[in-house]
Amino acid sequence: MGQRLNRKGAPSLAFARASQNCAWLRLPWGGEAERRASCRHDLRDSTYQDAVSRGLKDELLYLEFNAKEDCLYLKIRGGMLRDAGDCVAVENGTDREIGALVKLLKLKCWQGVELSGSYRFRELAVAENLQNGIQVVGYQMSGHLRRQVSDANPAPEAPASGQASLAAEDEDARQEAVIVEYLQDILRE
Repeated sequence: MGQRLNRKGAPSLAFARASQNCAWLRLPWGGEAERRASCRHDLRDSTYQDAVSRGLKDELLYLEFNAKEDCLYLKIRGGMLRDAGDCVAVENGTDREIGALVKLLKLKCWQGVELSGSYRFRELAVAENLQNGIQVVGYQMSGHLRRQVSDANPAPEAPASGQASLAAEDEDARQEAVIVEYLQDILRE
């Protein structure tokens, strides 16, 4: 991919649209109006950007709002994501980008997505989304992918270390609930 320059001659954050690997918000109910209402948050809002920064703290290098394209670019270690509200695109479809994409989708409380892009991207993203409880709409899984997903989600077992593991799980669940509640408050505004 050739490097693009912005109006000031600096390297542009934009990446080619023709080969974009994207996750599109899809709800199991309703139509276009419901979809737009569910992703009503303002990408320019510093509260939303702070929540994304905290949620992707291990991967995120920086984020930047592009007013001309009305989208938020997230530079991560090993790639870039482009959040346009109801569509999140990744630059190259690398494993790191897909991992960060799924984390972002969970932060945005998306329940379902439709994927577009390369075959490799869709295969990896389907597996990652399903393992994280995000429904993938309009995609027929291949046999090996179905086996991979079912092998990755075995029946839950009783914790071996008892009280210590329960405390750690409770803390993780509490932190996730705080982030989800915070993002839902943003979406309601």
